[in-house]
Amino acid sequence: GVPINTPRGDIFAVAMDDDTIMISGGFTHLNDFSEPLNSVEQFTFGSQEWGPVDSLNEERGDKQLISLDGKVYAMGGEGRVDASGPATADDVDALAAITLGSVVLDTVEVLDLTADGEVEWVTEGDMPSSLFRFGASAWAEAAAGDDGSEDGGGGGGVIFVFGGQIGFEAECECFRTTEKVLVFDPSKSKTLGALGQEAASAAGVAATSVFVGHVIAIAAAVIVMMLA
Repeated sequence: GVPINTPRGDIFAVAMDDDTIMISGGFTHLNDFSEPLNSVEQFTFGSQEWGPVDSLNEERGDKQLISLDGKVYAMGGEGRVDASGPATADDVDALAAITLGSVVLDTVEVLDLTADGEVEWVTEGDMPSSLFRFGASAWAEAAAGDDGSEDGGGGGGVIFVFGGQIGFEAECECFRTTEKVLVFDPSKSKTLGALGQEAASAAGVAATSVFVGHVIAIAAAVIVMMLA
């Protein structure tokens, strides 16, 4: 394949359509892994070339990159902080910086590829909590075609976020993993975290199955079913 312009790891790729793939952020040995990148690259199959895209507002590694309804969402992730300055031991973020040099992000950035003119990343909301190294998947709302069948092009949809690691906790001196499943509906609110909080507070999810456009989240005493 055609090499990307900047070597990087801890990244996610997203297919935009039949002709392009986008990657962003991540860590690189070029700066000794001292901080993540905010640069974004897009590969076009027609030209067989990688080209630059507007950079993220925040440097992010170990995040999720999701495509839904003509928009790209960069969610959460890990950053690096400069621990050389003064810090207090009772400050959780400062303690994380001192011990591991990492800070976990809760912000969500959106790139609207359907907008007119030059597109740019916009920070539109926060997740319920800081989160990185998590799984995510988009579920696009289906629309009926001329023959009455569902063609998956109805616009809208939701984003599911599965597990991951949360912000630094002094009790265990670690970034704990979580069992929660969050559901974001961008069409109802630009503050994505509010919707995720409602889903998270409903129940702790024990298992999740995804198949052929259907998502079933099985909780302790709650079953939420979303059918295409």
